[in-house]
Amino acid sequence: MLKKSNFKNIVFIIVLAVILLFAILYINDYLKPNKRQFKLSKDEIEWISKHPVIRVTGDPFYKPFDFYNKNGEHDGLSADYLKLISEMTGIRFKYVKAKNWTHVLELAANKEIDIISNIAQTESRLSFLNFTESFEGFPFYIITNTQQKKIIDFESLKGKKIGLPKDYAWTRNFEENQKNLIIIQTKSDFQSLEDVNTQRLDATICDLASVSYYVKNEGLSNLKVVDEINMFYHMRFGILKEQTQLLHIMNKALNHIDT
Repeated sequence: MLKKSNFKNIVFIIVLAVILLFAILYINDYLKPNKRQFKLSKDEIEWISKHPVIRVTGDPFYKPFDFYNKNGEHDGLSADYLKLISEMTGIRFKYVKAKNWTHVLELAANKEIDIISNIAQTESRLSFLNFTESFEGFPFYIITNTQQKKIIDFESLKGKKIGLPKDYAWTRNFEENQKNLIIIQTKSDFQSLEDVNTQRLDATICDLASVSYYVKNEGLSNLKVVDEINMFYHMRFGILKEQTQLLHIMNKALNHIDT
């Protein structure tokens, strides 16, 4: 039988899942391009006519923001924004499938794509990417198993096994600046959460939209939200350094999308 505190925590996550997933799955109902005010300049129109197809890649395992749907198509919040930008500008975005997040970064470094559809801005990435203004954002939380009693805040993560996805910006940040944590690299947020759910790991750090998605769709019912940490993720598009006009057009379009 579930203890009262565990039951409350599961109910909290399920209720949150319904709210967040409703917003994400029906994002086209409240994301609208402001076409009356949006207008491309003569130079922008000319640039697009010479570059009608733009190559895009993204994390294949970052549900509900970036992923492949059952038809193998790019889906999620980032895809919704790209559809609106395509509608506004006439640019056709061609999706280049990546194997994982590390492969995404390799494609960009090798100039095999033009845009990364959802990425955190870091100093190291500025060597080959420019970044749009943030189009969405959210805080991070410590997630543990419902049976875990010793982790109550960030300080209590010391010496614990923390699962974080390989090559994510926050994973590198923790590896460089939090030497007292035992960082276990995983393939994705889902693997991190699954390993916490089965107690193979002590905790992970994740956004609530992702947690809610996997609780609802993958049955990870042994998770609890412990505490919010002092870190906020700003979702951006990463644009190859050479594509300065594309960066300008993307920012202009984002500034004319009403949420």
